[in-house]
Amino acid sequence: MPPFHSLGEDNGHFYAVAYVPGFYVPPSGKSRDEAFFVLNFSPSESYTRFSVATVSPTGELFHYSRGTDDLDSAEYAMLRASREELVPLHAWRFFPSAGIQAATFTDDSVRVAYEAARRRVAHILFQARIHVWTQTQYPSKPLFQFDECAVPEPMVSTPEYEDITKCITNDPAS
Repeated sequence: MPPFHSLGEDNGHFYAVAYVPGFYVPPSGKSRDEAFFVLNFSPSESYTRFSVATVSPTGELFHYSRGTDDLDSAEYAMLRASREELVPLHAWRFFPSAGIQAATFTDDSVRVAYEAARRRVAHILFQARIHVWTQTQYPSKPLFQFDECAVPEPMVSTPEYEDITKCITNDPAS
């Protein structure tokens, strides 16, 4: 199991919510070290609430990936892990209650925020695993199949791409 709590720069606190056991393989591909891919919650102002990190069993940081500011949620962090690291939702392991070290919380509000994040991740894991279980019990193909020929080319200037770019650069909520 990975460490529950870690410190980042600027006194940033990270608390493990879920993890996946596996291996860290650097870009060179020359090594394969036992590791954990960890979904972290952070209450620290200089960090997103959700990020992922690859750590050794002793807590050595191999890789850190900051969350996305505009999509700072457990759901998006896990979706991004699925897309970028090919970690399926049902593969995540819920960080066990027995491993939570209450003394590492900076105050009660941090513990309350962590527990809320933990409940959210529990719901995500439950839904992902129920889907996998259902598929093993009652195999079926999707009822909708998208047209692969209709998938837009990434980052190509089209009216749709311009509309997307306009929406994210002119966010009225900012």
